[in-house]
Amino acid sequence: MGWAAGQLVEGDIHALAIHANAPLVAATLRDGSVHVYDEEVVRFENLSLKKESVPTKVAWHPTKKYLAVAWNGGTVGLWCLDMESTLREGKIHQCRVTCLEWNPIGNRIISGDEDGGVVVWKVDVRGRLSTMSQYRLKGQITCCVFRVALFLSPEQQRPRDKDSPPFFLAGQSGSVYYADDMGHCTEATTTSMPVHSLFVPESQDALFVVSEDLVLSRFGLALDGKMTLDTSVKLSGGLKSLGINLLTAWIEPELLAITVNGSPVRMWDIANEETVILDRPELGASAYRSFKYNPRMQIMAVGSDNGSIILWQTSFVWKDGERSRTWEPLRKLDVGGGSILALSWGISDTYLAVKKAGGFQLISQQLLCCSTHGVQAVAVQIASDKVLVERQLGKQIIHIEAKGSIRALHVTSDLLAIYTGKAIELHRLEDSAQQSSQPASVPCHSAVFTANSKLVFIAEQNRIDMFSHQGLAKHTLLTSSEEGDVLRLVSVGSCLVLTTRNHSIAIFDVGGREPRLLVSRSLRARLANDTIHLFGINANATMVGFVASGNPSQLSIYSFELDNVFTHQFQGRTISSIAWDVEDTRLIVCELDTADAGGKAQIASLFVTVDSGIVQKDTETRPEKCDRLVGVAIPHFVFLKKQELQSEQASPVLLLPGREYVGVEGESQAVIKAITDFCFNLSAGNVDDAVKSVKLIRNESVWENMAKICVKLGRINLAKLCLGKLKNAKALRSMHDRRSVDGNGPIEQGVLAAIHLGLYDEAFAACSSTGRYDLMSELHQATGQWEKAIETAASKDRPALPTVFFNFAKHLKDVGDQSGAIAAYEKSNTARTHIPRMLLMQPDELRNYIDTSSDMSLKVWWAQNAESHSDYDTALKYYSMANDILSIVRVNCLSGKMEEAIRIADEHPDNAAVAYYIGRQLEDDGKIQRAITYFARAKSFASAIRLAKEHRIDKELMQLALQSTPESMNDVARYFEANGALPKAITLYSKVGNMVKAMDLCFRTKETALLETIATTLDPERDAKMIQKAANYLVEQGSTQNALRLLIMGQRYAEVLDICDAQHIPLSEELVDKMEMTGSGIPEQEAKALHMRIADCCFSQGSYQLACKQYTLAGDRLRAMGSLLKSGEKDKIIFFANVSGPKQPEIFIIAANFLQSMDWRADTSVMKAIIQFYTKAKAYMALARFYDSCALIEIDEFQNYEKAMGALKEAEKCLGKIPHPTPADRDNVETIKRKLHYIGLFLEAHQHAKAQQFDEAEHICMGILSEPEIDACVRVGDIYGLLIESSYTSGQFDKARQLLLSLSHRLTNVSVDYYVDRAIVQTLGGVPNSAAEADAANSVEEDY
Repeated sequence: MGWAAGQLVEGDIHALAIHANAPLVAATLRDGSVHVYDEEVVRFENLSLKKESVPTKVAWHPTKKYLAVAWNGGTVGLWCLDMESTLREGKIHQCRVTCLEWNPIGNRIISGDEDGGVVVWKVDVRGRLSTMSQYRLKGQITCCVFRVALFLSPEQQRPRDKDSPPFFLAGQSGSVYYADDMGHCTEATTTSMPVHSLFVPESQDALFVVSEDLVLSRFGLALDGKMTLDTSVKLSGGLKSLGINLLTAWIEPELLAITVNGSPVRMWDIANEETVILDRPELGASAYRSFKYNPRMQIMAVGSDNGSIILWQTSFVWKDGERSRTWEPLRKLDVGGGSILALSWGISDTYLAVKKAGGFQLISQQLLCCSTHGVQAVAVQIASDKVLVERQLGKQIIHIEAKGSIRALHVTSDLLAIYTGKAIELHRLEDSAQQSSQPASVPCHSAVFTANSKLVFIAEQNRIDMFSHQGLAKHTLLTSSEEGDVLRLVSVGSCLVLTTRNHSIAIFDVGGREPRLLVSRSLRARLANDTIHLFGINANATMVGFVASGNPSQLSIYSFELDNVFTHQFQGRTISSIAWDVEDTRLIVCELDTADAGGKAQIASLFVTVDSGIVQKDTETRPEKCDRLVGVAIPHFVFLKKQELQSEQASPVLLLPGREYVGVEGESQAVIKAITDFCFNLSAGNVDDAVKSVKLIRNESVWENMAKICVKLGRINLAKLCLGKLKNAKALRSMHDRRSVDGNGPIEQGVLAAIHLGLYDEAFAACSSTGRYDLMSELHQATGQWEKAIETAASKDRPALPTVFFNFAKHLKDVGDQSGAIAAYEKSNTARTHIPRMLLMQPDELRNYIDTSSDMSLKVWWAQNAESHSDYDTALKYYSMANDILSIVRVNCLSGKMEEAIRIADEHPDNAAVAYYIGRQLEDDGKIQRAITYFARAKSFASAIRLAKEHRIDKELMQLALQSTPESMNDVARYFEANGALPKAITLYSKVGNMVKAMDLCFRTKETALLETIATTLDPERDAKMIQKAANYLVEQGSTQNALRLLIMGQRYAEVLDICDAQHIPLSEELVDKMEMTGSGIPEQEAKALHMRIADCCFSQGSYQLACKQYTLAGDRLRAMGSLLKSGEKDKIIFFANVSGPKQPEIFIIAANFLQSMDWRADTSVMKAIIQFYTKAKAYMALARFYDSCALIEIDEFQNYEKAMGALKEAEKCLGKIPHPTPADRDNVETIKRKLHYIGLFLEAHQHAKAQQFDEAEHICMGILSEPEIDACVRVGDIYGLLIESSYTSGQFDKARQLLLSLSHRLTNVSVDYYVDRAIVQTLGGVPNSAAEADAANSVEEDY
């Protein structure tokens, strides 16, 4: 891929515009002319405009061949080049137009002038121009951008042709306006300085504004265009804007390119606040005048004032887990002619239009044409119209200049054919560097051509014309319409191979007088709708290789013999080119590219045969200095050099041997063929044939190359054979020593073979691919790459890192680097052993190292060395440095400083070893008491006890024994027993678990307190007999409570109850709680019996609540409730009933009956509990009786017949719930209903009386009184009271007196004052004497 500058078009260019897609370039001149050129900068003579006014602005339509032109006088025109070349104009502006922009879909033009006038022009499908809206703004308009993100957002409907996105305008006034094509325009924001550029990214709905004082502002946008300032940054960084020659360009939303007054272009990463300067000293640019970014190709073109253009390529790389952008110079182009004034990209982003002071040029990107004829001739395009031909392996270099731009070329051993777009030039290759003869020319318009040693073949559509090298027509071939047009021509020897549009392949024999068809096949069924991207044929025209566009990673080989296609897939890579060897019909080479930006291209060699199919030989990385593969002529690969390495004088190609041919490329063809056959057979797995193919070779270089091939392919046995031919005994011996049975032997042998053959990269790659990083580290060490060995071990084989450092230390020791060896030994964790050994003959250096070392073991070693030589002062010094207290004390004792040793031991009381050593020394000195103290401090209690017993120091013996081992305690216990100190013996026996002995001594000595203590430590299951024996003893001794505790601990609950009954000991709650039976292993029935016994005992003692708990545990809830009833605890009774009642409903009834005996009228909670309990027990009759009693109480005590009636209704409901009523139940129901009836009548009479309907009330009351036994329903006194009060109220006093007299006679035992207000009675004259006396006799004096 290269860049070529076209011909300079001279003229006084004012404005320049290149079309985005069509091959059109528009240039305006200061004489008022507008010219249009094609991509070859050939002017279209029939397309020309000229006016007296100078064109100031030109802009191409985004897709169509429409050119918008603005003139200095304010006229705006639309030149439609694809519609009869018509020009349509509009004159709205009255001054120079300074801004001219198309909208993204090309149906609007926005123009702005220097006075602030803005016009929105509509462009219809026929290219007609009309005005839609006009705005008058402040200052010159210089910027216009469209709000594309809103227009193309998923929330919006798909844009129609008549729609246009809104846009922003800005200029010299500093104001930014938001407008559309419907007449709406508002000032959105203002800046303090003129606006230099605006930017609206497609991916974000935001506006970026750069002012001329280098202030960058980012605004968020609302749907209505209102702007909110998000950030504002001062772009200083050493750039000082003078308000002139400021250039900016947006690369992406967060990346801005800027230059001021010719300074280097600076890329501002706004998000990360980083800058990158696009400048290199070697580029030699003095000042930069223009730049333009190509987003599709990611190339920044920068123009300088010395006529050079620098192309910068940007890419992304990953570093430390972060993605960062890099800029690297791609190419420097010198176009000459002074400063580069403006740059613009177009024509599918492959052309760069360059405006200069004296004219303009087009720089095009094109794939430089190249053709090879084996190694006999290689032709490479070096400029747009120049070709360099290299013949005979560089012995002759020929420069040929074509008469036009080169589109394609083909070279043979003596002919160069060049296609210029209009003709094919035929250049005879002569022996001199400069060609003297004029080339022949064959006019044509097809780039499908080829040539052989005699003829030139040119295909146009379905016609193939044959010409001589002098351009004379010879023959013509035609393909059928079913085959389609010819797409490719390839000449191989005397054969011509062609492919057609319909995927047909045909081979013609053109070596005779007339062309003859040899074979014709169709690949349509195999390719379907796909197309052939790459194509090639082998040397004898028996196989063709091709790559389909739909699968660029797959190589396909078609065999004419088998009429079959072989395929080979390259995972993760795409095939960029293919080439067959010019002689070997089996070998095809593919150039592979990767999608990874950091990946390297590879060269893959493959063998193809009818029998074996496709067999991959090897893959190697393409050399760094090579651009691409252009041919194969074994033993050489033909590469094209990178463009920056090419020069017009040197050869542009490189002939590099394949890896297996290095060093033998000068051998005979027989040797080369033998090596190739060896590679083929080895790749195909034919080991015997591989050996046969090279058995007659005597050249050691060949055998060495073949050994390398075997190692690369993993054929270790063959590699040994080759090494044997080379007589490399050392390599064979090392490989033999590496044999193993764990499966790693072949890997290690392959690595060793690679090392001996100098294939270090392959050895490292083999170690890495197989995960044998231990071998890789060994290889690094063996080759002296110690840093890499350490790095490999540190990252991949961490356990081996100390060994690597150890070997590195030995290496440094051998080379005399003692300081480095010391550091390596320290990192290998072997310093304490090997550094003293290394410095043993240098005592001063050794002592200095020990003094500075932090390894305390070395200081101890040096002190021990001094101690062995009786150098106690030195020993004390280094023991002190190592803080080895025991050694310090030992040396002090050895030197006779006993008190100093004791002082040091006292300062370290936690150091047991020191204390023990001092104890031994004091024992030797006869200081027994102090020795015992230090033995105890050292926790050597056996030694302390030994001394105390020997010297009968009993006062400390007990304390020492308690801290010692069980054996020592048992021994001291026997000592105390023998010496009569039985309490101490008992304590020690119990400590060591000898309970039998301890309790026997307690019984003998009557140590009751000790017995109790010991008994509490016994196991109830294992020591049950001992617990019983101890309890009996305690009872005998009168310690009943302690005996009870022991029995409870032993779960002897029956014995506990027996003792309590016999000695009338009350059962406390604490004692009962200790008799836990749940989880104790006592059978359930026995446990219930015990609970019953405990409950009976508690009940008899008056502990009713405790009895209730035990009855409950025994399962007798009725007796539990009876116990609670005896306690009279209302709340606990209610609680227990709620808990136990659901299981035994009788408990509800018992609790409710009991609660009725309480003052339930004063406590509503009791009344609710009664009703709830009867209801839960379904005791509806009892509940009805309770409601009946409630009604009687309401009548007798409160004369409240309303509440009484409510209670009777509830009683009626309860009776109705009885499932199987008896006759008595039915009678009760009738009784309740009778009461309800008469109480209802009585309440009705009351209502009549209140309403002063006295007759009705009297009638009802008299009717009630006439009923028999009415007093059971309504009290007679209450009826008479109502009649008397009614008569009194109505003024019938005589009648009232008569009723009062009747009341007194009917109720002789009750005072009438109970039923009739005393005031009424007195008003009526009182009760007659006989009745009054009766009242007086039965009344109670109320006034004291």
